[in-house]
Amino acid sequence: MSRPLRCFVPGLMALLLASAALGKPGEDMEAAKVVLDELEAWDTAAAAKAVEGLIQRYPEARAIKLLEARVRFEQGDYQEAVGLLDEVGAKGDEEYADLVRATLDETGKYESRESAHFILRYRPGKDAVLAPYALDALEKIYAALQQDLGYAPPPKVRVEVYDDAKALSRVSTLPLKAIKTSGTIAICKFDKLMITSPKALVRGYDWLDTLAHEYVHLVVSKKSRNTVPIWIHEGLAKFLESRWRGAPGQALSPSSAGLLAAALKENKLIPFERMHPSMALLPSQEDAALAFAEVFTAVEYLHQKGGNALLVKLIDELKGGQNYDAAVAKAVGVSFPKFQQEWMAYLGKREFPKETVALSVEHLKFKDDDARAQLAEKAKNKDEKAEREAARFGDFLEIADPEGRKLAHLGELLRLRNRPAAAAEEFAKSFARVGNRSPALSNRYAQALIKLGQFEEAEKLLTASLKPYPGYARTFQNLGEVYLARKRPAEAERAFLEVVGIDPFDPLPHSALAQIYQQRGDEARKEREVDALKILGGDKPQMASDQGIIVVRSHPFARVLLDGKETGRTTPTTLRVAPGSHVVRLVNDERGFARESTVEVGASEEKVVEVMLDEPAAPAPAP
Repeated sequence: MSRPLRCFVPGLMALLLASAALGKPGEDMEAAKVVLDELEAWDTAAAAKAVEGLIQRYPEARAIKLLEARVRFEQGDYQEAVGLLDEVGAKGDEEYADLVRATLDETGKYESRESAHFILRYRPGKDAVLAPYALDALEKIYAALQQDLGYAPPPKVRVEVYDDAKALSRVSTLPLKAIKTSGTIAICKFDKLMITSPKALVRGYDWLDTLAHEYVHLVVSKKSRNTVPIWIHEGLAKFLESRWRGAPGQALSPSSAGLLAAALKENKLIPFERMHPSMALLPSQEDAALAFAEVFTAVEYLHQKGGNALLVKLIDELKGGQNYDAAVAKAVGVSFPKFQQEWMAYLGKREFPKETVALSVEHLKFKDDDARAQLAEKAKNKDEKAEREAARFGDFLEIADPEGRKLAHLGELLRLRNRPAAAAEEFAKSFARVGNRSPALSNRYAQALIKLGQFEEAEKLLTASLKPYPGYARTFQNLGEVYLARKRPAEAERAFLEVVGIDPFDPLPHSALAQIYQQRGDEARKEREVDALKILGGDKPQMASDQGIIVVRSHPFARVLLDGKETGRTTPTTLRVAPGSHVVRLVNDERGFARESTVEVGASEEKVVEVMLDEPAAPAPAP
């Protein structure tokens, strides 16, 4: 999501200038500058070759070893880079040394998987699930951009997956606050792709598209020798990220398009200059989404005028040293102000969503690594009524209409008490008020209809919900179940793969895919899904109908333990469990309470555990 940015160079140049070990300061400084220039241009191989000459001439020179440490770091040899820094000391270059050591600390025990053109590295554990899907998507975008832009990076590209936003901050130089404010979950920097694991976010995110997006950044950086300005960089990456799955230009979400339409109408577009030096430093996720929509449509317009050839010409003009207004003018054939006028006219005619879609559903919600700290923060909330509503209504809080929210909540209580007909009736009343503006409502309504065997109605409801909310994993999961029930396995496969592309740690899509591939006789893909299930804690493929569900809510918020083990979750949450008896324990250390419940749940059955300390329990729906 962020254009590759170089840093720390002034400090190193000062060290080189101050070094008394260089025999011919002018000549050697020029050679050292070549190393830095090649790193700046994203040609690590050329930088390594240049630094070798300096090492041969000055094998003991401290400044040269610091230079070598940078090259080794960008080659991915973090151990060697740290060794060099330890050998000569990092005085005068402490910030860079901290980055290198933090990267080794974060990735030192990583595992790796390779494909023809990529090396994927990740922490042992659940992130191993990502590997086959990530490498497949990356190989597809590799082939697509080689075709579209006529370029492919020569060595294998390194890809690293980090546990959470804190880890990404440590290894990227981006402040944690900027990452969470702008919703940055990946960057391309230091000659590698860097992404946050989907497990770090409450609902996951479109991590496969994100990998493709960052790979576009790497290709553009290397092809242009890092001469492309941020707005063109991001526009190319956003426009081309969908090439791994099909045509370009499919990545603009309805909510982002709605933001752009509103900003265009109110004359509140973000100038290209304000996007520098990184989208990650914009003040909010709304600003970042608007900026991406702007640059996406700018490149979309360029592509409509001249296709891939125009994009390649633009990159080549920038590589040749043109500033961006001159490069755009040469590529398009009109002055830059004229291009802007034409782009604005294009936006005026472009089709945008008729209804505004709230960005809140797309907001990236990071999990807090420290559940205790999370609970302490929530305990500071003085609006107890709002907190209780959040605990009780959950996803339905997105429904602005109070009556619609209450009806949806009542429908959910009935659904969880295995009364799908009554639940569907209440959901229908809520839907009549709310319409297609709550993906949570659409999904719960569809689940009640599925339970009743009304698959056609459920499919219509879910398909309609995808149009304004295409990134909602639960919609694809429910659609997959509908397609299987209606004997349409190919469509079910696509739906479940969409779930994996957002939340790969849910075993249900892997279970369904394993069964689809087994019936199809596709042993290789079946084994991929069985392997995923083993990583996620169970080697027996199970459909949703084979599992029980425990919905857990509380006020105040609490940590959730299942059968004596920490789940890593806080309330409200949903637990998928094997049929049988389970013990759910809720703990809030700050409020000094712990509650334990034994729940008997059957296959395809849902049970509720609800603890509301500060108010009487809500009455159960009438039988």
